[in-house]
Amino acid sequence: MLHDIFLAQLLRRDGRGDAGDKCCPGCANPTNHPIYRCQECARGVLLCQRCCVQKHADNPLHVIFCAWQKWNGVYFERASLAELDLRIQFGHPPHKRCLNPEPGHQGFVVIHDNGIHNVKVNFCACTDSGREEHYIQLLRAHLLVPDNRSN
Repeated sequence: MLHDIFLAQLLRRDGRGDAGDKCCPGCANPTNHPIYRCQECARGVLLCQRCCVQKHADNPLHVIFCAWQKWNGVYFERASLAELDLRIQFGHPPHKRCLNPEPGHQGFVVIHDNGIHNVKVNFCACTDSGREEHYIQLLRAHLLVPDNRSN
């Protein structure tokens, strides 16, 4: 029956799909096991930790709002990109390296329509960029700030 085929494909998609125990398709390194996927990425490909972070480093808003899952051998557990050590860099356009990153405070929280996310951030402390206040860097990254007293 057609509904059995659909159900089988949905279960396949929610599991490991074609991944099996293969190496990561992002880097093809046999020691990097593909155990992470993003629920919000269209294809939901399983990647290793390094490739997950690299894939989303150019799009910090997507990084913040991703709901990552980690395969534990039986099912996917929820994991965050902060747990994968991704740091979101403010104060520079994508692909421009900050020469003086200043770590933001621990417990940095972003509230989005898909949930509440703890993230790791760096503010720009470069002197050539004018060293903008933290709240200015956040506003330029399209993040609204409740107040600027912590700056």
